[in-house]
Amino acid sequence: MSLYFDHNATTPLRTEVVEAMTAALRDLPGNPSSAHAPGRAARAAVEQARAEIAALVGAAAEEIVFTSGGTEGNDLAIRGLLRGALVARGGDGKGAGGGRLHAVSSAIEHPSVLGALAAAEVDLTLLPVGSEGTIDPEALRAVLRPDTALVTLALANHELGNIHDVAAFASRARGASALFHADGVQAAGKIAIDVRALGVDALTLSAHKIHGPKGVGAIYLRRTAPFAPLTAGGHQERERRGGTENVAGIIGFGVAAQLGVGQRDHRRA
Repeated sequence: MSLYFDHNATTPLRTEVVEAMTAALRDLPGNPSSAHAPGRAARAAVEQARAEIAALVGAAAEEIVFTSGGTEGNDLAIRGLLRGALVARGGDGKGAGGGRLHAVSSAIEHPSVLGALAAAEVDLTLLPVGSEGTIDPEALRAVLRPDTALVTLALANHELGNIHDVAAFASRARGASALFHADGVQAAGKIAIDVRALGVDALTLSAHKIHGPKGVGAIYLRRTAPFAPLTAGGHQERERRGGTENVAGIIGFGVAAQLGVGQRDHRRA
């Protein structure tokens, strides 16, 4: 008999998730972008899952954008918001015009967050981190500048488990007209998340952290947030992330999210 303890890295699939995905692979052959009956059936299933995932974080269904997981989600949210902010400030979203933007994060963020910021080529400030992994919201106020476009911090740290006061950080960012992204991958399904109460512009989720499948995730993207997609030519996800949706994976994610809402208090304890 073997025991598996590494649930922060990935969680085993719930039986209900396996059953839902198996049924989707067998019964939903259509492309969800197609107008025929099989396509419409796949689309309906995707939209049901979208609503279930939105309910996990207190979002509207149309504010959920599906991705391939947490790493792509962080990259899409961070660079998409930065490109949107650059356009809003007079650039073209691709680095031409509008000037170099300033962003704020911390040295203990997930590598996908720090990698996205490096790829965006922003002027980056890292907040000081205390000996127990804490970050003082007042430290953010001290480094905000007129050109600060984005602040990105995890809701729950992927190594230490620290739960940060994202609402306080987001409020300070908003006061400086900066956008706020939260990496919620390790928090979803474990603590209650309400994106409205947090005041974030984007939040990243990943299915395999909540007993869903690997290879599928999502971002919450506030409907009025400035955003420029990273892919061209695909009209899926309201043109925010092109590419045919992973129907079976998304359905599994939806089931895991629905189960996660019901078991959140138990998991937190």
